[in-house]
Amino acid sequence: MLAFVRVALSMATRRIQGEALLPLPTWEWSAAALTPLLVWLRFRDPALRGRVFQLESHLRFFSGFYLVYALPFALLDGRWQLWPAVIFSVSVFVGIWYTNKQSADHG
Repeated sequence: MLAFVRVALSMATRRIQGEALLPLPTWEWSAAALTPLLVWLRFRDPALRGRVFQLESHLRFFSGFYLVYALPFALLDGRWQLWPAVIFSVSVFVGIWYTNKQSADHG
């Protein structure tokens, strides 16, 4: 939630003051992108994720949000501190795909 507030606050202050109160993006974006990865690590088992209401879709949504935001700034703006956010986000997608594939192969 803080990531959404940060994006909204930065855009609002840019419109009001002409410059962003919080420059976009910075290192805390990578820290926030770590959260879905930690949740996925806790709920690696697809059956367990299935018992938690919409957990997998939430993980995909938030990781996708962090990825869509971090990747262009990391690539085009040279913000090296966002590469961990890209790696964390992609790791969640790969982890979900891999554990679901393993579950389907064995089940």
